[in-house]
Amino acid sequence: MSNTVTGIALSERERQIAIALADAVIPPGAKIPGGGNDQTINRFESIIQSYGDTAAYGFKAFLWALESYAMGRYLKSFSTLDHETRCAMLESWAEGDIGRRASLRIATIPLKIAHFNSAAMFDLLDCKWQPRKASPETARWRSQIMTGDDLDPKDTEFEADVIVVGTGAGGAVVAKELAAQGWAVMMVEEGRHFDRSDFTSKSRLELQNELYRGGGMLATVGNTAIPLLVGKSLGGTTTVNSGTCFRAPDKILNHWHKKLGLSEFSPQSMARHYERVEHILGVEPASWDYLGGVAEVVRDGCERLGYSHHPLSRNAPGCDGQGVCCFGCPTDAKSSTNVSYVPLALQNHATCLIGAKVTKILLKDKKAVGVEARVQIEGGLVERKVTIRAPYVVLACGTVYTPLLLLENGLCNKWDQVGRHLTIHPACGINALYEHDIRGWDAIPQGYCIDEFKDDGVLFEGAFVPLEMATAAFPIIGKDFTEAMEAYNQMAIFGFMISDTSQGRVRRGLAGRPLITYQLNQEDVLRLQWAAEILGRVYFASGAKRLYAPIFGHEIINNEDELMAMATAKLSARDFELSAYHPLGTCRIGADPRTSITNDQHETHEVGNLFICDGSSVPSSLGVNPQITIMAMATRFSELLNQRMQRERK
Repeated sequence: MSNTVTGIALSERERQIAIALADAVIPPGAKIPGGGNDQTINRFESIIQSYGDTAAYGFKAFLWALESYAMGRYLKSFSTLDHETRCAMLESWAEGDIGRRASLRIATIPLKIAHFNSAAMFDLLDCKWQPRKASPETARWRSQIMTGDDLDPKDTEFEADVIVVGTGAGGAVVAKELAAQGWAVMMVEEGRHFDRSDFTSKSRLELQNELYRGGGMLATVGNTAIPLLVGKSLGGTTTVNSGTCFRAPDKILNHWHKKLGLSEFSPQSMARHYERVEHILGVEPASWDYLGGVAEVVRDGCERLGYSHHPLSRNAPGCDGQGVCCFGCPTDAKSSTNVSYVPLALQNHATCLIGAKVTKILLKDKKAVGVEARVQIEGGLVERKVTIRAPYVVLACGTVYTPLLLLENGLCNKWDQVGRHLTIHPACGINALYEHDIRGWDAIPQGYCIDEFKDDGVLFEGAFVPLEMATAAFPIIGKDFTEAMEAYNQMAIFGFMISDTSQGRVRRGLAGRPLITYQLNQEDVLRLQWAAEILGRVYFASGAKRLYAPIFGHEIINNEDELMAMATAKLSARDFELSAYHPLGTCRIGADPRTSITNDQHETHEVGNLFICDGSSVPSSLGVNPQITIMAMATRFSELLNQRMQRERK
């Protein structure tokens, strides 16, 4: 199921405004043409149409706001101003109040992506346009993946021993482990099944639109907006993550054990579950053969400063560094659940219904007994209702959509805890320009880390992205932007995330969408500021000429004095451009039903035989990538549920 593409088009006047905007934002450089042309605007129009009607109208409104402002200030329309005046006007917006600054930034991101989203532009900058194609995938188990079109019109009800809603890091593990014990497992997945042929034949913009919730436009609202990137396909977010595998730090597990009353979550008791997951996924440190130039400069800087650093452990034993992990692995080297746990479940006779959104949890005598789902058929033009019955129901829809499903059903919220306690690991990336070639696109994007400050709540990891997507990481316009992009092959992109003390909440929004609120507190702002300083020092220690930071007032940092000015500035949450990839905790596990949703067996306190096992179960911020912690928790839960099912069957 892809996101809806609107038919809203730019008028001729709006196209002229957009061309004038692109001319100022992306002037021609020594290598690349400027953005003020029909080809760029055609692609820009396609991108904003893919965002849906509301967003498309918002972009059109921004164009008219430019036109109106220019008329009021210069007595000329924006599209008829000369180039220098247009640039000066946009610079004033970029340095102005938060409203103008944010609207300009939001509007220019798709414009920048559009300009660089062509094979010709990649060739001009000596970059790889598409990943190498792999051989087609064939497997007998694929016949057990059903779409709505595969169902007989008479088939409106199904039965199983266990229903698992979601196929990401939690759900796929539960399905595999229970199916291996002989239980009849039915997985229900809202997204589609994508394979390596999709990952090498579609553009990254198409993949972003289809593989991510909201086409990658999901975000928190609060004292700053933070994009929250979560997956929507068979495999969930594991299909589009970077494959990084960290066990939860001992101090976190000890906190759960000693402070939260979760006695079976000590490092010692969880070790065997981690080991099982790591074995199935083939977790191993990234190879220097594919770590590339970014890892080399980070290593050199850390060595000079005495910081701990090393290759990351990843679930990608056959990785050849094609650099597109976040758009699906083109060779299936990454052991995301769509190519690991889901096939293993299907090989053990589980079934999977994709393109099916669960809307209702069926109850009898205060116990879950099944679900109702809307299944799309005929390419999404028609929906039909399907009922699936089972004595055990496992929700693994993820940290955003599991609480949303509970709220829509009015379940498990006696103490108003559903959707609360959201943590997200706010993240930021900084680009560094070097004299020599880095060619970060020809390597593992997230293969290296600095863990010197992990116990202080800061973890540094690789963050490289392909050329057209990298444009969004530069919070600059005009000549500075063109010069930066022409030096893309000399850029290192590295990032950091923090273990947040801030918390948010998931609520029901309009039209069934989630409303995600999150307030970044000043403690976390200071931690982000400190992390930016540390990363800047690493870069300069390894010979960086210039830094490009998404921090208001410090977008270009030329030396350590300017870095110190950033580090000592009084910054607020709105001064950072952040993103997040690890939402956790909205249906957290716990001993006290007044502060948690499930018990230590993952069963909800209020509804029997209804279980939750995904990122929402994780009771606190981890400070590290959560993938294999969720999987280890799911492995433990599957063992407990199997034992219970065996007892109750007897």
